[in-house]
Amino acid sequence: MISIIFGKASRWIFFAALAYAPWAYGATTSASINITNCVLLVALVLWGAELLTGARRPDLPPFALILAGTLVCIGAWMALNAKSIYDSEFSFFVPLRNFAPPLSGSVD
Repeated sequence: MISIIFGKASRWIFFAALAYAPWAYGATTSASINITNCVLLVALVLWGAELLTGARRPDLPPFALILAGTLVCIGAWMALNAKSIYDSEFSFFVPLRNFAPPLSGSVD
């Protein structure tokens, strides 16, 4: 019974985050990013509690796992091979030393 409550609460809170983010300047200001992150963290914790109390594993198709793993690897690569970072004080992109200059990397 408690796992059902956790599951429904996590879904509604996740839906609330999806509805809130566009109205909070697209979650682009620092305050709205923090609020959106906190709401999503609560949804994630409740979903994890549902999985633990229900003694089950998430039902995910293999293609979704492969796609999520690929996206995580691409994101990690872009962060590790960063090209430059923005200095807001001088309104200038400061170049960074990266270990694979000819390959793609992020610009902050």
